[in-house]
Amino acid sequence: MRCAEYVQRALGVGLAAAVVGALALAGAGGRSESECARTLSPGDALQEAVNEARAGDVLCLAPGTYAGHVKLEKAVTLKGLGETPEAVRLVGAEVGPPVVWVQAARPLGVRLEALAVADPKGSACVLLGTRVNCPVVVAVLGKAELELQDVRLSSRQPAIGLYARGDARIAAAAVQVHQAAFGVFLEGDVEAALERVVVTGSRLRGLHVQGKARLSATGLTVQGSGMGMAVLGSARVELEEARIAANETLGLLLGDAASLALRGARVEANGTDDAACPRPTTLCNGITVQGGAQLVLRATTIADNADWGVGAVLRRCGAPFDDFQGRVTFEGENEIRDNDASGNQAGKGNPGDHPFRDAPDGQVCLP
Repeated sequence: MRCAEYVQRALGVGLAAAVVGALALAGAGGRSESECARTLSPGDALQEAVNEARAGDVLCLAPGTYAGHVKLEKAVTLKGLGETPEAVRLVGAEVGPPVVWVQAARPLGVRLEALAVADPKGSACVLLGTRVNCPVVVAVLGKAELELQDVRLSSRQPAIGLYARGDARIAAAAVQVHQAAFGVFLEGDVEAALERVVVTGSRLRGLHVQGKARLSATGLTVQGSGMGMAVLGSARVELEEARIAANETLGLLLGDAASLALRGARVEANGTDDAACPRPTTLCNGITVQGGAQLVLRATTIADNADWGVGAVLRRCGAPFDDFQGRVTFEGENEIRDNDASGNQAGKGNPGDHPFRDAPDGQVCLP
């Protein structure tokens, strides 16, 4: 499926109309300067150029490093002209603001293309309940609409790679997020459509989705993070052909009144923390469901995780208390096998009313 088609399906006509034309142009290939309203070089005042630009302008960036912070409050494009996205780098220069900050009180389309954004300045990254306080690489706030194409986000210190709140809209294709505290953090009424997004090495969580946020993704990879993904609040998430793999503890946490639908996904080899996961008191499941969460599995493989493939927060499943009133629905042919690599669930069978009751111990535990 082409990115333009995916954005139309996932976010509807409103945001799609603003970004499909640009996606089609990007797909035509090359780093052409023909559309550039202005071409900048390292050392030029990028924020000043943004302030002087007209709505719809494309500001092209020659290869090199641009140190500072860019606030985008008008519909402009920042486009790298390097052979690879890493050839054009935007990096933070002072403590506080995101490296790129997109904010608007009304719908406003901004585009980042073929560049790398990295290293905001700050000293800590903390999640307390549902409140987060971290340095941010790229922030999207208010009613802003951001499109990312062929972009790399990273941070050498704890930070959020891509953060969105309010009524923001995001469309991202061929984006990589590496070495953040949270790879992607969505909250409020945010809507996001992701295609071929790869999140690796996040210290806390690869993706965190809460509030009323809505996320649709195809070809998503979340790997090598502390926790693969958390979906909380009343968030709604649909993942097609995702791979959630080799994260240190949980692959996926689904809680509160959130809903998650997986189709053609692979949740595998999660629970790589050799210190924590062998302990019976630490559950390193492929998927953990809690509260009133609603999970739908379609043609999905869940395999080789340290504890349960799918496990509810219940005493019978090894949790310290009972907290699951939601529902897990299995549709079509799902494969759940070779879980409980830790051996913690040996002898417990597969409690609950589900199609995997006769599988080897440690595959599924539900009410």
